[in-house]
Amino acid sequence: MPAYQRQGVGRLLLEELMKYIRENGVPGTDIFVELCAVPDKIPFYERFGFTYNEAKRLMRMCHVD
Repeated sequence: MPAYQRQGVGRLLLEELMKYIRENGVPGTDIFVELCAVPDKIPFYERFGFTYNEAKRLMRMCHVD
């Protein structure tokens, strides 16, 4: 919702998601994270390392140490 944009909520959610994966995933593995977003929001997710495919599904690998 526009009223809640640019307040850091999305950034916080993505940071917490990736932190959770790193802390709870199987050590030594890569976990594939995929999400859907409307096309005009893709640049937001790209700032966090996500790339997108022809179906506009965003994806990122997260390595668990």
